[in-house]
Amino acid sequence: MASAGDGPDVLRPDELQEIVAFCDSDGIILSWNRAGREITGFSAEEVIGYHITSVISPDTRKVIDDLMSIGRQGSVLPGLPVRLETRFGWEVPAEVTVVARNVPGDGRAYLVMFRDTTLQTQLQEHLDRMDLLYRGLVEGSPDVVYVLDEQGRLLFINDTVETLLGYRKKDLIGKELIEIVHPEDRARVYWPIRERRRADRATRNLRLRMLTRDGHSRRYDLGFVYISLDSIGLGAGGPAGMITEGAGGTGPTGATGPAGGPGSAGGTGSAAGPGSAAGPAGGGPGTRGSGEARLGTQGVARDVTEIVLLQEFSRQAELILPVCSVCHKIRVSEGERAEWIPLAEYLERKAGVLYSHTYCPDHLPPH
Repeated sequence: MASAGDGPDVLRPDELQEIVAFCDSDGIILSWNRAGREITGFSAEEVIGYHITSVISPDTRKVIDDLMSIGRQGSVLPGLPVRLETRFGWEVPAEVTVVARNVPGDGRAYLVMFRDTTLQTQLQEHLDRMDLLYRGLVEGSPDVVYVLDEQGRLLFINDTVETLLGYRKKDLIGKELIEIVHPEDRARVYWPIRERRRADRATRNLRLRMLTRDGHSRRYDLGFVYISLDSIGLGAGGPAGMITEGAGGTGPTGATGPAGGPGSAGGTGSAAGPGSAAGPAGGGPGTRGSGEARLGTQGVARDVTEIVLLQEFSRQAELILPVCSVCHKIRVSEGERAEWIPLAEYLERKAGVLYSHTYCPDHLPPH
C-alpha cells in the first residue's frame, strides 16, 4: 500500500515556501528543504548534523527550547517570533512552529517550520512609525482634535483641550461634546457637531463658544473660548481601532440634550448628558433611516478668541468720532488724507441724510 506522502496531491517539503527542518529528539537537523537554502543561504549539507538552534539568532534560541519542551507534552503553540541567521551576515525575522512526531524505533522527533515574516515585519514597523508620526502631529497640534462616535460622544481628544479649556482628557472621554458648548450656541451647533457629511458638504469654519472648566477665565477675563470648527463624517461605525477610554469618568454636567436625537423626528432627548433639556427636534441634515448604520465624526476646533476680540474692538473703534472741542467739526480720514467737516455734512456723507438751515425756538432772531 502506498503511503499518504506518495499521493499526487500532497506537497513535499521542497515545494513549500516555508523552511521545513526535520530534527531528532535532541534537536539535531536530519533534513533541510530548499526554502531553507533560499532564505538563509545555508544548504542542507551545511546544516544537517547540527542543532536546530545553530541557524537561530542567540537572543531567540530559547524559543525553540521552550517549543520542544511543550511538544514533548503533546501540545502545539502557534508561530512564535524568532530571528534566523544567514550566511550573508544579516538576520531574517520569522515565525516558528514545532510539531512533535512519533518515529518508530527512535521514539520522538520534531518537525520545525519557519515562516519568513520580513515583509510583515517591515510593514508593521512602517505602520508603527506612521502611528508615532500621526500621534505626534495630533498631540502637538495647537488646535483641539477630536473623534466622536455616532451619538456625539468623545472617543478621542488631544492634549490641547487641557491647555485651552482646562479639562482633563479622562474627564471628557465618553461625554457628549455638546456639554462643553456655550448654552446659547448649543441649538445652533447641535447638528454640525454630529456632522455626517463629507468632502465639500462638511461643516467648515463654524464659529461657536466653548466653556472653560468650571467657568474659570483662561484668557481675556472670559469663561469661554471662541472656536472655529471644522467637522466631517467618518466611515460607518466610527474610526477603526479607536477605543473609548474611561467611559465612566466624570465630565461637565448641565448639558442641553436636544430632543429627537440623530435620525429621530422629535421626542425624547438624547440619553447621554446629565441635566439634559429639550433642544432642536427633527432629524437634522444628512440623517439616515433607522435601519442604516450611523457615522462617527472627526473635528478640529481652532481658537479664534483673539481674532474675534480684535474684530469687535475694530467695530467699536469705528463708532468713536474725533470731534473738535471748539468748532465741533468731525475729522474724516481717507488713507493719509484727513479733513475736518461739519456734523451736518458728515451725516450727509455717511448716511445720506439731507439737511437744511433753520432756527430752534431758543435762537429765533428778534422781529
